[in-house]
Amino acid sequence: MSALIGVKKIQVRGAGILSLIDAMSLFRKQAQDMLDSHGLGSVVEDQWYPLQQVLDTFVSIEAKIGPNTIKAIGRNIPGRVLLPPHITTLEQALGTLDTAYRMNHRSEAGLGSYSYSSLGARSGQVISASPYPCSFDEGLLEGMSERFRPKDSLWLRIEHDERGCRKSGAASCRYRVTW
Repeated sequence: MSALIGVKKIQVRGAGILSLIDAMSLFRKQAQDMLDSHGLGSVVEDQWYPLQQVLDTFVSIEAKIGPNTIKAIGRNIPGRVLLPPHITTLEQALGTLDTAYRMNHRSEAGLGSYSYSSLGARSGQVISASPYPCSFDEGLLEGMSERFRPKDSLWLRIEHDERGCRKSGAASCRYRVTW
């Protein structure tokens, strides 16, 4: 699932894993069974767990339920994990994705990253070099965008640039966010 070197050494806070259960409320037993089968039986919000086990669980979820569930898990993340406290705008939220990622992951090896650049008024680009699948990142961006969307924004669009995608072996994926 990931080309990131050292992914087996990355750990994730339990809050991120618990968002998986929250997002799969209709399939709560299946979610817990899949977590159990990958060694994540009893998750505590502020404890650390191997990210590889979470990624393995995502593979099971995608195979048994589908990629939209992975996207729903990503959408649920911003309401569950640690975020920098000063965020009040969507642009700040997108600009601090990497900080939030590092608040909720740790490793002695590389973690991967998220970067943001503005493309003008109400538009920006996020580059994800994280070990997470594209559908998770799309959901994460939707969740952040919904949580911090400007009140005068009537719509939101997230476009995944399929050229140079991690699914095809690239080091990162690009997403254009427009609101």
